[in-house]
Amino acid sequence: MCSSDLWQKPVSGPVFPNPPDLVFDKLEVTKVSPLYEVVSFVNASVTAGLPTHYGMSVTHEAAPTPNGRHPKTVYVPLNQETNGFAVVAAEGPEDDPSKVTLHIIDTDEQVAVTKDNPYKRVEGYTVDLFYKPENHHFPPNLRVGAVVTFAGESYKIIDIKESEVVFLQQSNQKQWIKKFSPTTSTASSR
Repeated sequence: MCSSDLWQKPVSGPVFPNPPDLVFDKLEVTKVSPLYEVVSFVNASVTAGLPTHYGMSVTHEAAPTPNGRHPKTVYVPLNQETNGFAVVAAEGPEDDPSKVTLHIIDTDEQVAVTKDNPYKRVEGYTVDLFYKPENHHFPPNLRVGAVVTFAGESYKIIDIKESEVVFLQQSNQKQWIKKFSPTTSTASSR
């Protein structure tokens, strides 16, 4: 058996040829979960002689570090931009409004936010993976930047979308795109 193809021994069964293109095809995407940017109205701060400031909790679930994923409350007066939005209106009593309206800067949309109804939008994804020949379930909720190893190769996740994951093969810097839907999955190189 002299060949440039890779051979692999599965968890059970005989050794089989596993050329690089087929190795990657055997990787399964078992789940993709959205990560959100969440902006919630917390409270209003009224101080005599100063404009009312609105406490807005901002959470970035897709932040690269765990510390950046925790909610952070910012206090902002009307029409001042911060964190990609501006509070442009408030309804109800000045010290306890029932609703605030946000202007989302990058999409130029206006959205109403209450204490019970935050603004949410997808800002990234996590992925769950399984490599059948090794019967290997990777840790759940892998993010961009995670490195997975299967069939003797390491791959860095460089992008996750709703229907595809992009990997960078560490040994040769080749990019692989794993497209998928609930019933199919394919891999190709860029």
